[in-house]
Amino acid sequence: MTEEDGKIANLMLDTSWKSLDYTQQRIDKLDDKANNIMAFSGVLMTLDIAIIIGISNMIVSVLLFIELLLLFKCVYLAFETINLKEQKILDAIDTFNKIERIDHIKDTGDISITIGSIQKELLKKAQQKSTQLKKSMTWFNYALGYLIILAFLFISGYFVNDFLSSTQICEFIFTNFNCSY
Repeated sequence: MTEEDGKIANLMLDTSWKSLDYTQQRIDKLDDKANNIMAFSGVLMTLDIAIIIGISNMIVSVLLFIELLLLFKCVYLAFETINLKEQKILDAIDTFNKIERIDHIKDTGDISITIGSIQKELLKKAQQKSTQLKKSMTWFNYALGYLIILAFLFISGYFVNDFLSSTQICEFIFTNFNCSY
């Protein structure tokens, strides 16, 4: 074996490690996005529930309950994105025990192949998470669009007789959440 072969083997190992690291970073970013969607949806759900409890108007309650259901579906799908079913990791001790430690170049190639197979499994996991996150974001967009339409109708006065006035909503929030004008 030549020095050139050793350089190639080390390059393969370095590339394998970088690919594995990149794939894990991608999974972490998908999980972070799902966490952010869950957090923001949770805030909107809390506001919806507070308004539903605080008003006696049945039409508004039903409309906000529909938005609550859309947000619940969004949170469920985001949770499914984060939910870790099984993720294979590189067992360093097992890998070290399996290599022969006689031929450095062959051992480096074997480790590169092991890392590559784990990275391939992580790529599949990342694709599944990406699909789930897209579904969650779609439901979040539905909920947000629905809320924007409701807000537009409320602001435009389309349901003036059916909705509470904005003054009544502010008074409700300030009195029940210990805020001041």
